[in-house]
Amino acid sequence: MRSQVVTHPELESDKVFRLVEMQDCYEEYCVSLRNLYSDEFWRIFGTVYKERAGVIDNVLSTTKTVFVNKGMRRRFPSSVRNIREDTLKNCGDFPAHVTHEIKICLREFDLPGVQEIEFKFINPLWAWVVAANNMLHQGYTMHFDPMIMCHERTGAGVHMNPYMKRYMSPHMNPHMNPHMNPYMNPHMNPHMNPYTGKRLYGAGVQFGDVLKFASSKTPRGGKPALFGISFDGGDSGVSTRSVYPICVSVLNFNGTDPLQCGLTGYVPIIPVAKSVKTGNDRLFQRFADARSHVLQRCVGAILDEIEIVARGGFLARLGSEMLRLHPYLVAVRVDSKERKNYFGLKSDRSCVICRLRKGWSSLRKGTPHGKTQTQRMWRIAVDVQERFRPRTPARRAQK
Repeated sequence: MRSQVVTHPELESDKVFRLVEMQDCYEEYCVSLRNLYSDEFWRIFGTVYKERAGVIDNVLSTTKTVFVNKGMRRRFPSSVRNIREDTLKNCGDFPAHVTHEIKICLREFDLPGVQEIEFKFINPLWAWVVAANNMLHQGYTMHFDPMIMCHERTGAGVHMNPYMKRYMSPHMNPHMNPHMNPYMNPHMNPHMNPYTGKRLYGAGVQFGDVLKFASSKTPRGGKPALFGISFDGGDSGVSTRSVYPICVSVLNFNGTDPLQCGLTGYVPIIPVAKSVKTGNDRLFQRFADARSHVLQRCVGAILDEIEIVARGGFLARLGSEMLRLHPYLVAVRVDSKERKNYFGLKSDRSCVICRLRKGWSSLRKGTPHGKTQTQRMWRIAVDVQERFRPRTPARRAQK
């Protein structure tokens, strides 16, 4: 394994982050880990590695006692704990090179027994590249260049059935615009629908305006990397356990395969007593403000890792090609309350997809921002507590 690995360089605006070096280190790490144990172990471990640690320990220990001879037991661990210890001792700690950590101060909320909490997460660039390679390995096509949908009936020599030809005749349909009629205008724009006069859109990301815009802003020699980030645990099935996963999705593919998403971490839980969460109104309001503050800082930490390479891009290996990619944040999915806070909206009703939170009256407005909450949002936007650095136009728009 290589002795020095740059995990979080302070990149200049015109430099490229060489994520490919991290990929090379990961391949060496996998080879070293593979050589630690026998083929019989990997064959057994490959069938149970998705189970809980207790189930894996029972299977490995039973198999080692019953089926493995004494000469091969050294290369056949009996528990997950032994695997971790051997990996750290012989192969190193590779996850530490792609994992980041920040401290979130909660002193201003005056919660009992809580001063600060830690937020650990995987570099979103690494999670995006791993998810993209998993999709390519499954045979999916990655789209970097925009395409335009053309109508098959537009142009000279249009073939139409007799009914459609009669309907589009100017004698039978005087309201039909002759310039929009492919029967009368063989030089019509092939990118427009001949019957409605509107632009054609295809069922794919390559035909959309997002990829077209990203490609127009990408420097020559680079490729647009479309990012989607989810901070909402509503559809994850674990929201009742206060576990909210943070996922990065690769939006250069068509489809909804789960391999398209990569897990970067979990929103940390504020360790307070249950009486604080269900106490009086004032104490609960401080807890609710602290919880909102934690999510805002988590969103900012993830976006900072993407913004730092936004201008120079990052070099990565996708499949068998070496590409210089430039990230574009296409979708950020958060809960309605957090969306209102993070993007500085006046109320919940400012978002067109949100339902009315207070009553059923269409004339009743949502609760506006409080003064302290607005001030805290501005502190996050200008990074007063951590650092001062110029903001890019895209970052200012997101904040």
